Amino acid sequence: MKVKKKDIISIVFISILFCITYLLNNRFKKPILKVSKQDSAINVDQTILQIFSLGNQRFLSSLLWVQTLLESDIEVYKKRDLNSWMYLRFNSIINLDPYFYEAYKIGGQYLSVIKDDDLGAAKILKMGIEKFPNDFWLHYLLGFQYYFELGDIDSAIKTYEKIESHPLVYTKVRLLPGIISRLKASKGSLESAHDLILTTYNNLGKENTKLREKYYNNLYAIRAELDLNCLNSSKTNCNRVDLDGNNYQIKNNKYYAIKNWTPFRAKKRGALGPSN
Repeated sequence: MKVKKKDIISIVFISILFCITYLLNNRFKKPILKVSKQDSAINVDQTILQIFSLGNQRFLSSLLWVQTLLESDIEVYKKRDLNSWMYLRFNSIINLDPYFYEAYKIGGQYLSVIKDDDLGAAKILKMGIEKFPNDFWLHYLLGFQYYFELGDIDSAIKTYEKIESHPLVYTKVRLLPGIISRLKASKGSLESAHDLILTTYNNLGKENTKLREKYYNNLYAIRAELDLNCLNSSKTNCNRVDLDGNNYQIKNNKYYAIKNWTPFRAKKRGALGPSN
C-alpha cells in the first residue's frame, strides 16, 4: 500500500507535538491542586442518616466518629455560621446517638482549640450538658470555652460555680475554687489560665496528640511569661528553667527563653448571643 505524502507529514507533525508535550511536561513543574477539607468533606443530611441507619444508630455513629478522627485537619474555621465540616459531622454523630459522650467532650475541645470554631464548640458542649447535666468535665470545658475563646468571664464563673462542689474538685481539680475566686477578683489572669490549661492537658488521653500539642504550647508560653517577668523583676523564688527543662539565658542583664514563644491571651471575642 502506497503511503501518501500528506499522511507522512501528519505523522511527523503529530510526533513532533508529542515530543514537545513530553519535554514541557518534564521541564515545568505542574501546579498542585489542593482542595481544603472544608470544601471536600461530605456530610449527609441527618434525616437520611436516620433512615438508612436501619436501627443501627450506635454502629453508624461509631463509624462516623472513627472516620472523622482519621480525616481531621488543622485548618482554622473563621466563620461563625455553624457550618464547619467537623461541627456538622459531630452534630450528625450525636443526632444518631445522643449519648455519645466522647463526641461532646473531645469534639468540643477539637472545634475550639484546633479548628478555632468557637461557636460550634460551645454549641456541642451545651448540647452535651443537656444529655449529661451533672457531668463535671463538660461543665469544666464549657467554662473554659467561655473564658478563653469567648471572653465571657461572667458566664465562665457561673458555669464553674455549678461544679464547685463536685467530688472531682477534691481529687482532680483542687484549684478550681481558687480559680473562680481569681476570676471574680481580676476577671482573668495568667495564673488562673495556667491552672485551667494544665488541668485540661493532664486529663487528655495520650491519643489526642493534636490537642496535647496545642495545650502544651499554651502552657509553655504562659509559664515562660510568668517566669521571665519574675526573673527580670529581680524577685526571689523564680523558676529558672522553662517547661522543656532548659535554663533561661541572660543577655544584656535580661533573661530570655531559648525557645520562641508567643504571649498567650484570651481572645476576647464577645459572648454568645441569646439565640445560642
